[in-house]
Amino acid sequence: MKRYSVAEREWILEELRASGLSLAAFCRREGLCYATVCGWRKRAQAGDSAAAGEGPITLVELQTEAEPAEGAGAHDGIEVILPGGIRVCFAKGSDVTDVARFCRELGR
Repeated sequence: MKRYSVAEREWILEELRASGLSLAAFCRREGLCYATVCGWRKRAQAGDSAAAGEGPITLVELQTEAEPAEGAGAHDGIEVILPGGIRVCFAKGSDVTDVARFCRELGR
């Protein structure tokens, strides 16, 4: 069974929406498993409703040093992919512990 990346799943769901076809007809045309695409769509819709403001949102203020200490979590950047495919990018030099704290707050 082929594994699809998040980007591939998002692209397939966008193609489904643009096609105007039913889910079954689209899956037949593209040679995709109906149950698999149905699950992707269900998860995307659940993620979209949360992103649309239907759930509580907590904002966390992050404070970082201008120059992180050697070995204190400096990196080329971090990308966090949230449910529904939403991406949150942290700039080069962000402290890993701040990113972890941010992710914990999102899970509350």
